[in-house]
Amino acid sequence: MNIQNCARCGFVVYPAEKINLIGQNWHKACFHCEVCKMVLTANNFVSHQKRPYCQVHNPRNNSFTSVYETPVNINAKKQAQAVSEVMSFQRPCNYVHLFLSLFYGRIVKLFLGEL
Repeated sequence: MNIQNCARCGFVVYPAEKINLIGQNWHKACFHCEVCKMVLTANNFVSHQKRPYCQVHNPRNNSFTSVYETPVNINAKKQAQAVSEVMSFQRPCNYVHLFLSLFYGRIVKLFLGEL
């Protein structure tokens, strides 16, 4: 009997759980995308440098290596930064409001005898 090891975990691969793809032997559960860990099959994987990837994380298709770095999400991040810059102008007012509410809250508590 020829003992074959899994390309990912290195443990013995028995015939019932074996997948032979990309010229290597894999456990079915070990044959997953390098980035998102989605379990892949012979029909939905893409190989790059003898490693399996899903269609979304295929390094040859695009320069994006993560779902979070898509053009839509990059645009949303830029908009969020612009909004945070606008909000930073309003923060001193918010700090003054916070200080006054705490200050008057203490005065009310002193008046009611709670402090």
